[in-house]
Amino acid sequence: MKAFTLTALTALAAGLASHPVFADCVAPPPVTGLPNGATATTDAMVAAMKAVRAYDAAITKYVKCLQMNGGDQARQNYAMETLQRVADQFNHELRVFKAKTSS
Repeated sequence: MKAFTLTALTALAAGLASHPVFADCVAPPPVTGLPNGATATTDAMVAAMKAVRAYDAAITKYVKCLQMNGGDQARQNYAMETLQRVADQFNHELRVFKAKTSS
């Protein structure tokens, strides 16, 4: 029985060691459904801004997790590129919104 337990534990340890540690780092889902700046209300734009800020914080936490656990540059790059696309889209809609409200 002792030999079986030792063999099972050795196999378990080897299996765990073969999996990347950053498997516990889970990418947050990107923000979707950003409001159209031409038709959005102030409340909708404020809610979108809060969602984008929360997504930014979640991506920052995710990238730090990847870095602390052996890094995966491709996953880090993809996360940052996705964040940039979301921020660019929000900023575009915000400019449209501000142009609408200032006229």
